[in-house]
Amino acid sequence: MRMAKFGLLMAWLLAISVPARAWTVLSNGHVDGISIGNHDGHLELHVHDDETDTEYEPDDVIFLVPPSVQYTVPSNPPFSFLGNPGDPIWILPQVQIPDVLFLGSSAHEVPGGVFTGVLNVTLTGLSGPGHFALYQTGGFGIPTVFMNTRDGIDSSDQYQILVGGHMHFNWAFSAEGLYGLTVKASGTRQSDGSTVESEPTTYHFWVGDPALIPEPGTAALVALGLAGALGGRRGSVLVCRSPPGPAGQNPGRPSAGGLSLLESRQRWQTARAGCDLLLRAK
Repeated sequence: MRMAKFGLLMAWLLAISVPARAWTVLSNGHVDGISIGNHDGHLELHVHDDETDTEYEPDDVIFLVPPSVQYTVPSNPPFSFLGNPGDPIWILPQVQIPDVLFLGSSAHEVPGGVFTGVLNVTLTGLSGPGHFALYQTGGFGIPTVFMNTRDGIDSSDQYQILVGGHMHFNWAFSAEGLYGLTVKASGTRQSDGSTVESEPTTYHFWVGDPALIPEPGTAALVALGLAGALGGRRGSVLVCRSPPGPAGQNPGRPSAGGLSLLESRQRWQTARAGCDLLLRAK
């Protein structure tokens, strides 16, 4: 009990002592979320807002998946990868609709002649309260699935994009909350046939009410205090991520006057998404 109280106290002190930061929230318009660039023959990932011709570091941005794109999983068997029929699902669509983010991927900044014809983008990790799937639907409405975390994450969770090309997908999430999608890009140099990989890069998504978007680092700080509270449990492992971001305020920040983050189900999910809590039985 004493350890638990100490952990909660540390979470509260950390939450109020660290300067607030804010995401750049991208909520509508055409954005190349996973934008592949080339620097001296090396691949790098960033975000490119086509509406404003602005480039961002992925850690500074959060993509909004609003309540207006909540649907239910259809009973059509080809869509069973999304969950059980009737389950809620939130989808940023591959076609542009008003007031919703039109999120794509591009390799416009990779010049021809450096790499062979296609680049690979591979999912290497996911944090968040639910599952993620990336897919396209063709003219007959049949889905082609590129990434799906319901069956685990491995090298098959990838898509290929042409050098200089551009693609759009359906981005599907099974629950509300904060997600981190970690991907890497890879390609083959034309000059010597060697494989080049980008650094693993995490992109952040908020599914649900935008008023509840947490500040970068808030969830990780609270979970750090929870690590102390859980210290008595054998085998507990807590891995925290606290991405940087520009200074600012966010209406979703928990009050420093109490532990509302722990008392609210929604905010608790946020704390869980900020850290990966693994309880391993000994």
